Amino acid sequence: MDEVIVELLKRVRPEESPLIVARDFLISMGIDPPIVSDEWWLDVVELKEAQLRFPEPGMRRWIFPLPFPEADIGMKRGMNIAWTALQLDWAYDGEERNLCQITHPEQVHEFLRKWPGLIDCARSNPGVLAMYAPQLTIPGYDDGLADVFDSLLDPSRTDTYQSLGYDEPETIDGRAPLCGELIAWRHPMFGNYAETELASSFVHADKGGYSRYRFNTFECMVWLLTDDAAWMPQRLRDALLEGFRKRDRWYQDVMSIHNAFAEALLRRTRSRFSFTREIRSALVELLTSALHELSVQEDPIIVAERFMARRFVDGYYDWQDEIRVARRERRQ
Repeated sequence: MDEVIVELLKRVRPEESPLIVARDFLISMGIDPPIVSDEWWLDVVELKEAQLRFPEPGMRRWIFPLPFPEADIGMKRGMNIAWTALQLDWAYDGEERNLCQITHPEQVHEFLRKWPGLIDCARSNPGVLAMYAPQLTIPGYDDGLADVFDSLLDPSRTDTYQSLGYDEPETIDGRAPLCGELIAWRHPMFGNYAETELASSFVHADKGGYSRYRFNTFECMVWLLTDDAAWMPQRLRDALLEGFRKRDRWYQDVMSIHNAFAEALLRRTRSRFSFTREIRSALVELLTSALHELSVQEDPIIVAERFMARRFVDGYYDWQDEIRVARRERRQ
């Protein structure tokens, strides 16, 4: 019987223990994990199943797909557990530091190279990386990633488009985009996307359970008006600001706040609206709150002057006029 069992084991080659595989891989990456009987491993496995295997938008940022999403046994399951353990620290760090689409590229590069396995994971999932940090796709800010980002410019790369369920993206001429929206900042023509589309994606990009969202539309717009955004190429910055100006979504973020500026926009027509001392003061209050949320040290009065110079209020009324015309045409 013993000889039969030995022969069967040679031929069948049973799967390796997932926890042993995970432990050995982490050790090879310079990590000192607990012994496999420690309850820490149970927490890692639960996290893998709950958040990394089937992620949901907004649940956690700076996580990436597992190497074997369908694996449930043996070596592949062990590798998924190991990569889950690796992602625990860097996801927590990324969220604690508020690393997102408005972070200076140098800080994101430092983060990618700080944690074992992260830069390799990012290179293996460039579409998800571009969703989290589109600033790295800008030529000149793509240190060590140029090759994988260049490969994403092919319009047939489905991993550079937002999740299914979105409307057809708005382009400048109504034709198909020249690349996926997540890599548009790298394209010399921004992929042919309309400014409004670029602005919306700047805030709300979503990729199969992975979400870019950190700050709301008003806060992102305010950030673009500050000196903190000086690292961004001016052409891109202008396109994003114009996209925000042409749509009123920034207003939707402040309309629920008891504020004289927001109430004046809601209740007054274009001809009756003016930046009185009270309205200016109310706008500064909104900007002060947004700057605090952004952790940006800038004079809100200067930001208010830039806001007014960009004619965001006129953009709001222009959009309201478009809505009224569209409704009138539907009734005819």
